[in-house]
Amino acid sequence: MGNTKDGRFVARRLIKLYLVLILVLGVVAAVLAIHAFATRGLFGYSARIVMSTSMEKDSGTDVESYKIGHIPVRSFVLIQLVPTEQEAREAFYAGLREGDVLTFVYRVIGGEVTITHRVRKIERRGEGYVITLRGDNGTSVGSQIVNTADPTGGRIIGKVVSCSHALGVCICILRDPLFLLSVVIAALSAVLLQTLLCESDPPHIGRRPSKGGKDEK
Repeated sequence: MGNTKDGRFVARRLIKLYLVLILVLGVVAAVLAIHAFATRGLFGYSARIVMSTSMEKDSGTDVESYKIGHIPVRSFVLIQLVPTEQEAREAFYAGLREGDVLTFVYRVIGGEVTITHRVRKIERRGEGYVITLRGDNGTSVGSQIVNTADPTGGRIIGKVVSCSHALGVCICILRDPLFLLSVVIAALSAVLLQTLLCESDPPHIGRRPSKGGKDEK
């Protein structure tokens, strides 16, 4: 009887430790999945976190009629990637309209930057499209011009089809190394504390109280 109780006690402690490990691994796996989805995409879509204020609300910019409105900093955006097949890519560009929000790579002095801005003008030119983009916020610097037929100046990654500020904030928290460290420390501390409490008050294994109030073996 005593061995059975002792085994159950140890099993409960092992299960709790196992659940803590699952929690930590789950958080790490979520972060890695988000990173992979953002860098490589999946099923024709990708995702990014907008870390610039250039698409935040501005009183001088009216975007109420557009599907994608203002995008606050740290927002999560779901991006429909530009198709790789020629026919599908041509249909993608032909379907773009003024007011759409695109994520694109733009060449600047010293390298390239990834930007998410709104289409201000789009026109067919030769074998491609010349797209003029600009941020909604009045403080954003200038416009960007991307020629789809000449990717040397910039290239379109895709079109933003959904946006969530709350989800973006949550992802930013998950990606923070300090948060991951805090989760690990908190989980291990909880297990350690419970272990110490259990050891300070061990179960009375193999004993039962006697009628006189004393334990009998």
